[in-house]
Amino acid sequence: MESRFGKMISGKAFRRIFVIAAALLDFYSMFRLGYAVWQIWDVRLYIPLFVFAACMLVLAAAVQRKHSHSRRYRQGVWLSGIYICLLVYFLLYLAVADVVSAVWNLLAHTSGVNGILVAAAAAASALTVIYGVLHAGKLKTVRYSFSVGRGKDDYRIVHLSDLHFGVIIGPAHMERVVNAVNELKPDMVVITGDIFNSAYLEECVDCDKIAEQFRRLQTKDGVFAILGNHDPDRKNPALNEFIKKAGIRLIDNEVAAFSRFYLVGRTGIIDKGKERMTLESLLQNINREKPVIVLDHDPQEIREAAECKADLVLCGHTHRGQFFPFTLFTKWANGKEYFYGYRIYGNGRTRGVISAGTGYFQLPVRVGTDSEIVCLDMKI
Repeated sequence: MESRFGKMISGKAFRRIFVIAAALLDFYSMFRLGYAVWQIWDVRLYIPLFVFAACMLVLAAAVQRKHSHSRRYRQGVWLSGIYICLLVYFLLYLAVADVVSAVWNLLAHTSGVNGILVAAAAAASALTVIYGVLHAGKLKTVRYSFSVGRGKDDYRIVHLSDLHFGVIIGPAHMERVVNAVNELKPDMVVITGDIFNSAYLEECVDCDKIAEQFRRLQTKDGVFAILGNHDPDRKNPALNEFIKKAGIRLIDNEVAAFSRFYLVGRTGIIDKGKERMTLESLLQNINREKPVIVLDHDPQEIREAAECKADLVLCGHTHRGQFFPFTLFTKWANGKEYFYGYRIYGNGRTRGVISAGTGYFQLPVRVGTDSEIVCLDMKI
């Protein structure tokens, strides 16, 4: 995150303020809901609602601090994620309800609709989250066509990113991904990081079944991947066993040479400053007459690729914000050029494609974005 907003929200002070604000808003929303129930049905539920809010806050904090592969932990992650999404949308709809109520009171000189509007806001938030859960599991194919290098031969790359296998996403989602990818008949499949939801790989209890699905991918030149900030360390034995079973070639700070281009894999941002090699050092011994395609999890690194005159950079990481209104915050944090989609950078030579992600992270909801498979039809 390079924008001023991005630097601000990545600081420790902001995180503390965010936690305090989230707790206050949580209890505020329960107070408003309790007041609406009292207005409509003359039932006082303040204490049960406050206790419920406190329990959900504790649950959300617990699943962030401690990882497990137990069924209760997985249920806790799902439940706390749904609750956070409900809270976000209830507060948004509540703000709309307050505006409508103020206008109504001004025009009709009455305050009788406030409780009904708050109840409607609660119902609308529930419907929005239900839609978001159902929509998150659906896949959309996004297509881009362009020329790379001399642009003589047709070549199709299918780009996947941010699958986040683990607590919530499992073999069923991967089966849908494989079926959609195979219909595209790609020459190559690439994965730009965050294959897993957490460095604690044990929380992904279906790794063998997911690996079996990966084996079903039909390509001419294979499946290639890099790691992202949520993936286990490259030296993790369980990760390497999975990569082998899945038939994936992990390109970690290295260059894979093909007849028509080079494929360069960058180590995920979690290793930045430790094992991550500069792109300049990776490219120093190659024939620069052939196109260079770079896989890099974080789109902020497109800057370096443009300086090194790479031809194409494929990234993920942002999820396009995953769901509104975090779509706006993510765009502000990353800057519009490093947020989502296809564009040409810097020197006019470097093309970049930033995926919204083929899966989703922790909060099992997508609103205003899609779980997407990116199909790149290139002349190369």
